[in-house]
Amino acid sequence: MQDIYSAYDVTKAYTTNTSAAPKRPIEPSRRAEIKRLPVQRRQPKRKSGVATKVLIAAIVFFMLFFNIFTKVQISDVKTEIDAADAVIEELNSEETRLNMKMESMISYSKLEEAASALGMKKKSKSQVHYIDISGDDHAQIISGDE
Repeated sequence: MQDIYSAYDVTKAYTTNTSAAPKRPIEPSRRAEIKRLPVQRRQPKRKSGVATKVLIAAIVFFMLFFNIFTKVQISDVKTEIDAADAVIEELNSEETRLNMKMESMISYSKLEEAASALGMKKKSKSQVHYIDISGDDHAQIISGDE
């Protein structure tokens, strides 16, 4: 019965016994030959690498050119705005000067002198008439003499 259980003995299955099987020398005619095959080396893709570099360089050049072009356009517009602001300021000062000249020409004392030269006089209180419109359907004239 011991032989039946020895087949199930796990310790014997996993122990290495070097003396159990003698090593036989391998005959030279049966020896496996190792053939070395030529290694196929991959050629680097130089064409696509060069094309990629040229494309990247072109994109960088375009972006740089566009950036410089945009800054020049902005500078030109700013120069035009500054010139327009200078013209506006000059025209504002001219308007102020002309308004002052007009006010000096139409002063009240000169107006009174011109009116008296034409025979005009100031109104008297008797010439002023007031209208009362506080009533509903009628109007009443009130003279200044009353």
